[in-house]
Amino acid sequence: MIKMKELIGFLEYRSDEFIAEVVRKLREKGYQANYIKLRHWKVPLHSKYKIIVDRLSYSIPILRELLKNFALDGTYVINNPFFASVTNKIIDSKICTQNNIPIPTTHILPKLAEGDPLEMISKPYWEKIEGDIGLPCVLKPYDGYAKEKVFIVNTLDELKNLYSILKTDHILLVQKYIYPSSVYRVFCVGKEKTTIIKWNPPQVTDLSEIRSSVKDIESMTKLISRKINFDFNSVEWAVDEKGKLFLIDAFNDVPLVSLKEMPKQYYDLILNNFIELIEQKFNSSSVNIKPEVEDIAKDIIKY
Repeated sequence: MIKMKELIGFLEYRSDEFIAEVVRKLREKGYQANYIKLRHWKVPLHSKYKIIVDRLSYSIPILRELLKNFALDGTYVINNPFFASVTNKIIDSKICTQNNIPIPTTHILPKLAEGDPLEMISKPYWEKIEGDIGLPCVLKPYDGYAKEKVFIVNTLDELKNLYSILKTDHILLVQKYIYPSSVYRVFCVGKEKTTIIKWNPPQVTDLSEIRSSVKDIESMTKLISRKINFDFNSVEWAVDEKGKLFLIDAFNDVPLVSLKEMPKQYYDLILNNFIELIEQKFNSSSVNIKPEVEDIAKDIIKY
C-alpha cells in the first residue's frame, strides 16, 4: 500500500480558462490543487500527487512517459496514460464495428519511406478505395488530434498527391465523407455523465433533430469512453442529409471546454461534472492501490 498523497496536480497552461476555474473551485473547497512543474528526474520516479489531471502529454511525449511512472507510483491520472498511449483512430474504428456503432467506411494508407521494402505491405489499391469510399473523401492521420492535418479531398489525383507528401511522416486514414446537416459534440465525464452540444451550427441548444436518437448517442458515447478507459472524453456525431447518424470522432483526451465555443449552461454543467469526478477519485481509497503492469496490459486488450 502506497502512502496517502494529498495533492491534486494539473498539467496545463495557466492561460486555459477551464482548468483555471477548476483549480480555483477546488481550492475554495479546501483541496490542495496546483499546477505541476517537474523539477526532479532521477529514476525511479516518484509522485507526491494523489490525482493528476493531464492536459498536455498528448503533445509532449516525455510527459506521457513520466505520467506512466507516476501512475505506477499510485497516482490516479485523468486520462489514463497507458490507454491514451495506445488509443488511435484505427483501434477506435475496431471498437465501433465490434459494438455496432456506425462509422464512415474507412481505409488505412500505410506510412512508407522511400526504399521501404513492400514485401509484406502493398501500395494502396486506389480503384478499390475510390469504389468503396467515393469522392469527395476525408484524409487524416490515424493518431491525429482534433482537426489537425484533416483534408477534404475532391479528386483521386488530389488524394494520391497528398498521400505522396504525407506518407513518410504519417499513417493515414481515408474515409467516406459524410455530408452533415449538423454535427454534435458529446462530452462524457466519468464514463457516465454526458452533455450533448450542437456544434455545427454553433451556440444552438435545439436537439430536436436527434430527439429520437439521444439515448442511443448517450449510451454509445459512454460505451466508447469505457472501452478506451477515458474519464474525460468528447466524441463527435454527424447527421447526414438522410438523417442517419455516424460517429466521426471517437475520442479526444483533452476535450475543449470554453465559453467561446458553447453556451454557458453547457460550460457550467461540464465544469461541475468534472470537479465532481476529481473529488470522487480523490476520496476513493482505491486510487492509492499500486496498479500492476500485467493488470494494465489485460485491461488494454480485454475489449
